[in-house]
Amino acid sequence: MVNSETGPGSKRPCCIVVTNMDKCAEVVGETYRQQAARGRCVKAIIFNTKTGQLCADPNTQWLTLRVPRIADP
Repeated sequence: MVNSETGPGSKRPCCIVVTNMDKCAEVVGETYRQQAARGRCVKAIIFNTKTGQLCADPNTQWLTLRVPRIADP
């Protein structure tokens, strides 16, 4: 998993580090959210896993293949 913390003015945890490693097998469900870079929070795509949140680099190859598949049921 990747470190996260609460962002400025937000009660939601935010990603401060992202991974480029293919963690597709760990993702549960078909939802994700996009996070903009703000303060210490970095630009990320956030997925749920059985052990918490996964913060992924939006430009990594495995992610560019997974997100369209999730967005288009």
